Amino acid sequence: MQTLVEDRTISDNNFWYALRTKPNFEFIVNSQLEGHQVKTYFPCLEVSPVNPRSKTQKPYFPGYLFVKGELGQLYSKRIGLLRGVIGLVKFDGIPASISEGLIEVVRRQVVRENSNAHLDPTQLHRGDRVWINDPILQGFEAQFERCINAEERVAVLLSCMGRKVRFQVDADQVSKRAF
Repeated sequence: MQTLVEDRTISDNNFWYALRTKPNFEFIVNSQLEGHQVKTYFPCLEVSPVNPRSKTQKPYFPGYLFVKGELGQLYSKRIGLLRGVIGLVKFDGIPASISEGLIEVVRRQVVRENSNAHLDPTQLHRGDRVWINDPILQGFEAQFERCINAEERVAVLLSCMGRKVRFQVDADQVSKRAF
């Protein structure tokens, strides 16, 4: 058991850690961390706000960002004392490490989401497989059916328990599914 702990401390710098922030402080914390030369990954989605003065990005994981480094170095830089920081995500009092592979999966997903963000619903054709970006409908297979009332709402067919169910959603919640 001790050798496992010793191996872990030697390779700490190969892991990322999730850092929890206060609501709406993600951008501020990321900027502070960069100023302290802490390697960060802050996944953001591109958005088109109605108000031109609003932010054009929103956090992919609201309230969280990722930091990389050896735990001793992260603590020595006092990241927990920065404005807006709540602390590292821990389980049983031990900071939870995240592998480089999982961070890479998140990076690819964010790139995919951002490339689909500007999808015009008129580019979709009946029968196209689509993702629905809604927490309630996540994981359901869907097919595009048609646009409703200009381009604000669309009809999709959800596959649920062997049946297809027609559902209407906002057009900006639908993105073309890449295979």
